Amino acid sequence: MTDTTADQTRHGDRPYDVVIIGSGLSGTMLGSILAKHGFRIMLLDGAHHPRFAVGESTIGQTLVVLRLISDRYGVPEIANLASFQDVLANVSSSHGQKSNFGFMFHRDGEEPDPNETSQFRIPSIVGNAAHFFRQDTDSYMFHAAVRYGCDARQYYRVENIEFDDGGVTVSGADGSTVRARYLVDASGFRSPLARQLGLREEPSRLKHHARSIFTHMVGVDAIDDHVDTPAELRPPVPWNDGTMHHIFERGWMWIIPFNNHPGATNPLCSVGIQLDERRYPARPDLTPEEEFWSHVDRFPAVQRQLKGARSVREWVRTDRMQYSSSRTVGER
Repeated sequence: MTDTTADQTRHGDRPYDVVIIGSGLSGTMLGSILAKHGFRIMLLDGAHHPRFAVGESTIGQTLVVLRLISDRYGVPEIANLASFQDVLANVSSSHGQKSNFGFMFHRDGEEPDPNETSQFRIPSIVGNAAHFFRQDTDSYMFHAAVRYGCDARQYYRVENIEFDDGGVTVSGADGSTVRARYLVDASGFRSPLARQLGLREEPSRLKHHARSIFTHMVGVDAIDDHVDTPAELRPPVPWNDGTMHHIFERGWMWIIPFNNHPGATNPLCSVGIQLDERRYPARPDLTPEEEFWSHVDRFPAVQRQLKGARSVREWVRTDRMQYSSSRTVGER
């Protein structure tokens, strides 16, 4: 859509029931549910689909909740994200499998101790989870929301939000406005609503502290091929069948392969590191890539695993990722 005001005119100048800022998974799932049940919904997003996003490793409890939501509100597309098999069948073949959570502790310059590893298998009653290739999952749910009846504006930058007794008016940088009875901001960290109303707590009251550096890579080996583990201490299934967490003092790395199953069509692997910024302050003297490799080189097994790896997109380096708000619910 290119003209929101014209779109509202087609509906007799009626306001939308809900305007949702953000068309990631949470915004589009909510939009699909509301539109399915007869509400007029507008999705606004400053970017477009398909697009890169992190948040690729799912957990069993989330998959159960997705199935419950899908069944409760009659939106089967949500359940199609709730297992590895369903994602492959209904979304794309670009996703990885996740049968386990793997944890391996590392010390500088030392090989990992097999006694300091742990693997949690996802229960069979839940089924195999997936490593979400987010550009595909998010695009899938976005188009599902549109099919259910949501109107949508991509590349829409929210400039201002005004509330009154009758609803909310969202103004865009292009001069257009969207009128609705209610607003949901599902845009995440850079929430226009939180920014405008000053809702972010500084510093966040959350106890965890982590900044992040991440990218997508090719050429990432399975860690199984680079550790010598006695038979009696080997995990029930290969580490590479799931999400690998390389843990060290005040930090950890993730390895999330999308190519870890027969028939995989996606050679990429999501790789990143989380660092307690109090222990590891940002290094402006290094590029994000240089800083990442400076930590990889501390741990021999990880260094071997990533020896042939190279990034295929720009590196991202963040400040502290944890955020909290003084308020999350209002009248509108």
